[in-house]
Amino acid sequence: MSWPKRELRHCARFMSGGTPYKKNPDFWNGSIPWVSSGEMTEQFIMQTSLSITKEGADAGSKIVPKGTIFAVVRGMSLATEFRISYACREMAFNQDLKALVVKDDIDSYFLFCALRANSKNIRDLSTEAGHGTKKLEMQVLESYEIHIPSIAEQKKAASVIKNYDDLIQTNQQRITLLEEAAQRLYDEWFVKLRFPNHEQVPVVDGVPDGWTLGSVGDFYETSSGGTPSRSNMDYYGGDILWVRTQELNGNYIFETSEKITIDAVKNSSAKIFPENTVLVAMYGVTIGELAILGATASTNQACCAILEKHECSSYIHAFLFFLFNKKGLLNIAQGSAQTNVSQQVIKAFPMMMPPARIMEKFITFCEPHFLLKKELELQNQKLMQARDELLPRLMSGRLDVSRMSADREE
Repeated sequence: MSWPKRELRHCARFMSGGTPYKKNPDFWNGSIPWVSSGEMTEQFIMQTSLSITKEGADAGSKIVPKGTIFAVVRGMSLATEFRISYACREMAFNQDLKALVVKDDIDSYFLFCALRANSKNIRDLSTEAGHGTKKLEMQVLESYEIHIPSIAEQKKAASVIKNYDDLIQTNQQRITLLEEAAQRLYDEWFVKLRFPNHEQVPVVDGVPDGWTLGSVGDFYETSSGGTPSRSNMDYYGGDILWVRTQELNGNYIFETSEKITIDAVKNSSAKIFPENTVLVAMYGVTIGELAILGATASTNQACCAILEKHECSSYIHAFLFFLFNKKGLLNIAQGSAQTNVSQQVIKAFPMMMPPARIMEKFITFCEPHFLLKKELELQNQKLMQARDELLPRLMSGRLDVSRMSADREE
């Protein structure tokens, strides 16, 4: 079974956005979310960093309804992916994006899923735009064909994928709450120094009595990895996770886009680090980005591995410390000749360690939050993998949607 094909131009109306005049305060800080490319790392958009007024939309942008699909058609991201996002409410958007407003016989969630299923093929249609960026010509995108069944079948197919998306979103909301709780406690105890019984502890030059002022290297081991020779393809395609800095996004890492072999580790500066190692990005635009290893893994040379060393060392403390000190690392990098930091800079970064009894209480509270965060992130990875494997078959009509619906109801 296969559904008939239709060009995108016959599925949705393509719209261009704009930016209201930035110096007119009457155009900004209104109630209408204004989508820019910065929000396009999220698949579902409810809120945005900037908002505009109705006057701003009339003067320099466009308002589109809930269910609109935003697409990035120009920029560096097209070198690796075709970014699309789904508007969860009425919104406006800027000129870097195209908005696809579906026609009457198209279900918006179905079209969103269909575009996700075809994202790699669409990305490959992009061309060079100069200065290292890519562009997707409108006539190319508008003429791209996708499978379109009846509206009833569209809704059934979309509902299958939406079940996955809803579970992933629910898990992510829980993860966010867990992260916020741990961050609030760290801020109270380690930044504002309002730890238990802090009222009875004298503070001299910003250091509470019993706490130790030192540097990261006094309390944690640091290391980095390496890149096995690309000329020897026997080093790649193994079963050892190999982390690059673009994979550091504040989460646990269970999978990587590339894997290496044990021979690659033996014949390069790559090393294998244990589960719960904290990784900090040292180079370029990713400086200060973080991750925790959810399994043993190796890394490239742009990742600094933070390992427990002191009696009070903890991957939880290390992760939160670098999360709160990302700006400090960025300031150091921006003040150097090159936009990077070294292991030595990280080792020398000032750190204050509390007495063991304080750290034990802190870890007792935070560890269940991190363990549940880890569990939920692993669940999400499996859900996303299952969804992404299902998408191409489901969106092409190769799977019987009515049968899937019946199976789900039994």
